[in-house]
Amino acid sequence: MCQRHHTFVLPFSAVKHLPGVEISPPGVIDQRDRRPRTISDLTYSGVNQSTVDLTVNESMQFGRALRRILLNIYRADPRWGPVYMLKADISDGFYNIWVNAHGSRRLGLILPSKQGEDPLVLFFLALPMGWVSSPPVFCTATEVATDIANKEIASNWRPPPHRQENAADTEGDIDPARGVSVQGNPPRIRQRNKGPLGYVDCYVDDFMALVQGSKRRRRRVRRILFHCIDRVFRAPDDKDGKWTKDKISLKKLLKGDGSLTTLKIILGWLVDTVAGTIELPPHRVERLFAMLDSFPIGRKTCPKRDLHKLIGELRSMLIAIPGGVGCISWLQETLKTAGERVYLNQHFHDAVADFRWLAQDISNRPTRIAEVVPEVPAVVG
Repeated sequence: MCQRHHTFVLPFSAVKHLPGVEISPPGVIDQRDRRPRTISDLTYSGVNQSTVDLTVNESMQFGRALRRILLNIYRADPRWGPVYMLKADISDGFYNIWVNAHGSRRLGLILPSKQGEDPLVLFFLALPMGWVSSPPVFCTATEVATDIANKEIASNWRPPPHRQENAADTEGDIDPARGVSVQGNPPRIRQRNKGPLGYVDCYVDDFMALVQGSKRRRRRVRRILFHCIDRVFRAPDDKDGKWTKDKISLKKLLKGDGSLTTLKIILGWLVDTVAGTIELPPHRVERLFAMLDSFPIGRKTCPKRDLHKLIGELRSMLIAIPGGVGCISWLQETLKTAGERVYLNQHFHDAVADFRWLAQDISNRPTRIAEVVPEVPAVVG
């Protein structure tokens, strides 16, 4: 981090007398298939509470990103062929946006040290994870790149080749045992997109593009997305040092994220545009059943924190569980009125049993996108 100029480190004895210095403890977040991520606990030091909110919170539009993706797939005209998908991830995320040098004094992070040594304090020169203003500031940049990309796609811009196209052509195999997708029946909808689909959306630092048409058009849309990201997040040049990374994650491209395919994991869901289905990947199915099994019928109480985790997990999966909204409403009402310890009555176990049955159903068959996308009303009155 220091070589990339995201942070700098000073001994505690050198900064303890400086005015305005705030030092916070570190925290750790577990990640699947990746090393744990270190964040700053800026709530402990009071930095988050004292921060004056000058950000544009409306830029955080990622709450319905998956619904927008599915809606565009659902309304795509099949005469232009299947919908191809690609992803692009911003490497180092928040660290690509710098903070004011005077404000970095309040973003100190104490580092572990041996007994008898002068403790070291790490200060951020870029947006840290754990600061209340980091998400809206960063989402403003990614939403700007998304809007520019959609505008350039609509204007039929023909950009030059991009430096990372060869890496983006790397194909990834999601499931070697999975067979060829079977063409699903096109939904009988009342409103379709006019012309071939070309659409870009983002979820924090994850860009997703949907495109129909010839191979040349699909590659052109991918070039537009990559060039628009370079307009917002500066691309590396010859003046940069060896530690400077390309803003579009090369590691993710080499795993197949940038390849144009009809089967791809989008925001944790396995989306098949040929079959017109959405389903949970195997690891999420296992996690869902493990969480439901942690609330057996004989369990009478639980900490409020455990109920928060259960409802948060279920809410993230409701979009592909038809009928799940009605089952979770009672659980959410219980959470609103619960104390630090929650009594699990028969109504609670009945709701968990319903979700267990629905989870078994979605693990046996994929959910059709037409089941979860709202249709234009036939009659208004």
